[in-house]
Amino acid sequence: MRVSSYVIGAPLADDRFFLVLHGLQGSLDKITARAGAYLIEHRGEEVISPPWVDGDAVEEQLRQRGYLTDLPAERERELLVEVASLLHEADLAAAPPSFVFVPAYTCNLRCPYPRSFTVAVILRVGKGL
Repeated sequence: MRVSSYVIGAPLADDRFFLVLHGLQGSLDKITARAGAYLIEHRGEEVISPPWVDGDAVEEQLRQRGYLTDLPAERERELLVEVASLLHEADLAAAPPSFVFVPAYTCNLRCPYPRSFTVAVILRVGKGL
């Protein structure tokens, strides 16, 4: 068992608790400062001498919420890519189609601008054409 590579955390103001977030599963929990500091310090590493008792409720909760995992780092990374791809595809499916026209520089030189056209018409009208 190892600490997930996607654990994010910060100590709370009273220094007794830690706020931890699992970046892949979306879990957000308030845990003891010792447990939170351990997770952050040992991110991506094997669990060796944790501050909780082996097999107790804290360990089980951390495992269920994804902070502790049996997945190797490579598989966890693959899972991240899968989740990101699914979210990206869902976002693309929900977005309305859009188009952007970008004229080339040569087209820009060939096409008269309305301002240029107006000036040319005024000059011709002034000459009696």
